[in-house]
Amino acid sequence: MQQETKHQDILNTFVEEIGGNDALQIIEILSEEQEITDEEIASETELRLNVVRKILYKLYDNQLAAYRRTRDQNTGWFVYYWKLVPDRVKELLLKRKRQVLKILEDRLSYEQMNMFFECSTPTCPRCTFNQAVENSFKCPTCGGVLNHQQNEQIVSTLEEKLLKLRRTIENGTSAS
Repeated sequence: MQQETKHQDILNTFVEEIGGNDALQIIEILSEEQEITDEEIASETELRLNVVRKILYKLYDNQLAAYRRTRDQNTGWFVYYWKLVPDRVKELLLKRKRQVLKILEDRLSYEQMNMFFECSTPTCPRCTFNQAVENSFKCPTCGGVLNHQQNEQIVSTLEEKLLKLRRTIENGTSAS
């Protein structure tokens, strides 16, 4: 039961990121039904039909929803029956973790390949060596003197996070 709740929480997080609170309402209805039309979802949620369709297509693009299309015999129009595909959540989570891994690897490389300088004002950004030279070792924001900044702690933290993230990806788990 706890695993199911965690799975639902992850699904809700993805869905909210994809389509906001309106998407959460739609997922709730999709969770309760085997298949349901977009018109029925719009009626139950009191959302405009075009909003419902837009969210459903976003869910479809992320492979969290699927549809079956039939033709209405009376009108000749296509009717779409939507359903939830919650099993895709684990794959999406691993994909997202791989994206974060790439970002962290790039950041670690940047930190290791550069020497940084900063002034004594906490709100001013730090500068790379090249930026410091271009500005004659004066802060481009406040004009203060730029001093060498040790970034070993940043590098160490990034390495720890990368190691942990690699382990979770290798294990295929959803631990953060």
